[in-house]
Amino acid sequence: MARVPPGHPERPPPPPVVPPPPPPPPPETRAPARPSRGHGGGGGGPVFPPPAVGGFVPSSGGGGGMHAGVTGSPVSMSPPESPGSRFFGSTTPRPPPPPPGCIWPQPQQASPQTRRHSAAAQMDSSPQAGCVLSSGGGLNLSFLREDTPGLSAGSVRIHLNAAGSSLPPRPVVSCVQKALQEEAEMGGYEFLKQPHRAAELEEVYRLCGRVVGASGSDEIALLDSATTAWSSAFWAWCTSEECVGLMRKVGRSPKTGKFGGRILASHCEYGSNAMQMLQLSRKVSDISGRDVEIVVEFLPSDSYGQVDLAALRRTLEASAGRVRGPGGESGDSDSDYPVILVALTHVPTNSGLVNPAEKVGEVVKSCGQPGLPFFLDACQSVGQLEVNVQLVQCDVLSATGRKYLRAPRGTGFLYVRREFVQRLSPLYVDVKSARWSAQNDFELLPNARRFEQFESNIAARLGLGCALRYLMGVGVDRVARQILESSRQLRVLLENLGPEGVKLTDPGETLCGIVTFSVEPPVEASVLASALWERHRIAVSVSKCQATRVDMEQRGLTEVVRASVHYYNTSSELVGFCAAVQTEMARLKAAVTETA
Repeated sequence: MARVPPGHPERPPPPPVVPPPPPPPPPETRAPARPSRGHGGGGGGPVFPPPAVGGFVPSSGGGGGMHAGVTGSPVSMSPPESPGSRFFGSTTPRPPPPPPGCIWPQPQQASPQTRRHSAAAQMDSSPQAGCVLSSGGGLNLSFLREDTPGLSAGSVRIHLNAAGSSLPPRPVVSCVQKALQEEAEMGGYEFLKQPHRAAELEEVYRLCGRVVGASGSDEIALLDSATTAWSSAFWAWCTSEECVGLMRKVGRSPKTGKFGGRILASHCEYGSNAMQMLQLSRKVSDISGRDVEIVVEFLPSDSYGQVDLAALRRTLEASAGRVRGPGGESGDSDSDYPVILVALTHVPTNSGLVNPAEKVGEVVKSCGQPGLPFFLDACQSVGQLEVNVQLVQCDVLSATGRKYLRAPRGTGFLYVRREFVQRLSPLYVDVKSARWSAQNDFELLPNARRFEQFESNIAARLGLGCALRYLMGVGVDRVARQILESSRQLRVLLENLGPEGVKLTDPGETLCGIVTFSVEPPVEASVLASALWERHRIAVSVSKCQATRVDMEQRGLTEVVRASVHYYNTSSELVGFCAAVQTEMARLKAAVTETA
């Protein structure tokens, strides 16, 4: 059994893997889930009441149109951009749910002139036919699955790899295909010059800002991945005059005789991010003639496996004191350097842990020196959790489209707080991010778009906008609840396979839709994952050590199987997945025994 924190109720006995478990009792009579393992953007995130598993009854009505919240009104294309707006998680009461068998209003028939702009028409789409809600108020999984080509007509039987690249809905696929077709028919430049195209692309910025609670679309840059987004801001800050000036202000360390700075990173940092920190350290040392040193410190974890807030507070308070005072009076060589950046991975690639982002933000802003930046990598959380940059208080957030947003690959976006962007100068500029104002001078754009470059995949960006509108049509809060409930059920089912050699490996007080487990020798995680695909057409992923080396080595793990659920997964799929794991574990063990 997984660890249950002291004082928390034990979970109900896990149901058998085969046959499928009977429907659970009504929610008010169910055994309570562990209350500390909530679901949300931070340690104090909301705990959603779990809906009944398998209780999603298809709507009896047809129809079409867009769905915003729980009403039949269209999704707003122009969300308010007042500072500090909480687009999700608002305390404003929601309208009552629609009556059973509702039919959403039919969209107005487009004129022939409008229909010819097919990409634009798809861009304006949300779930297109039938209710996204069932008559019982839950998600209408029958409709949502039918609206997913990979499930209704694809080669995959069970898709549990949303944290890798989720299955896009039909409107997203159509949007990208039709945009590419129009580009092929008229040329890429001509496609982009169409009168409606600028507004269509501008809407993508607004939707990205809306999904993370940005103050305005000027705080958003569209890029090709979360890694590109994070890297752009990281190098811009760490090579800025302000950052270098901070290191020189504190003075040389009496221990090393060097100027220096420290980057505080979470212990479950992505390999791509961590290696860029190490690359910065190498380059700064080489360029400065080893006169400046950048130290990367991985923050310790607490008893739950998440970032240790007390340790972070102590480190930041000591650093802030050095920035205020003469500096370099005592301590180890590393602690003589000021902290120049706090970087947190919200949800890591190798587990279902949700780091307490809001609490980390509070500590950074209250204990760190004024102006200390806080970066949040939210590539695994945006789309499955309600993330709000105003509550997290981050200066930078990076996200990708291909994971829980169900957008095309090659899409991502960067949020940079309006007040912080003026302190950043990108390493790379071109005619999109700056204006060549004189032969010996140029001017950066005044907003986050200074991080963009001219060349981009316009069709994919339109697909990102379509995916964001689809998400908002379904409802981020409903998506979060469904993913949480499915992941809870999957963990219970996998725990029942303990005798087969399956062990859950998700640390954390708060968990999400990523479920990871290790397998006992002689079976290897990578071999099991391959067998699940080749023999059962079940898609999962494998997280290896180098993806999150610090965390994996601390826990003695070399690789884990990662099954990541999305709202389109059903209870029967989870049962079928566990049955396949049980079958393959037995088969692989027998094969090893025969060859021994």
